[in-house]
Amino acid sequence: MITGVFCNRPSGAVGGGYQTRWFEAGNGIGLDHCLSYWAPAGVRRAALMMSAEVDSAAMGQTLLKYGMIDDAGPWHRLDKTALEADLKRFGASMGCDMHQVRGDGQSLADVPVLANGKSPQVFWR
Repeated sequence: MITGVFCNRPSGAVGGGYQTRWFEAGNGIGLDHCLSYWAPAGVRRAALMMSAEVDSAAMGQTLLKYGMIDDAGPWHRLDKTALEADLKRFGASMGCDMHQVRGDGQSLADVPVLANGKSPQVFWR
């Protein structure tokens, strides 16, 4: 049995593979196709609320390679405009700006929740 482990953190693929063996879920395939990582302003450690931008096309090819899907189909990567719109909606649901982060240990505790005091923004690194 092959089990896919979707990773939303830079170190998630390795840990996920081991976890599948611990729970006797077969061999774990780390599906680490993250292109960038995002966290809301004000969080003391990015890992507490981290989100990832996924390379959908690469993910589809990996799922196809391991027989987890029958057809990779037209899985497309979001362009920067679409990604920013999604991040703004996500930030709006939490009432804060979204920041691109380097890793899960990064702190945004000293960053204002809403830099402009009005509406969520997206800050690229």
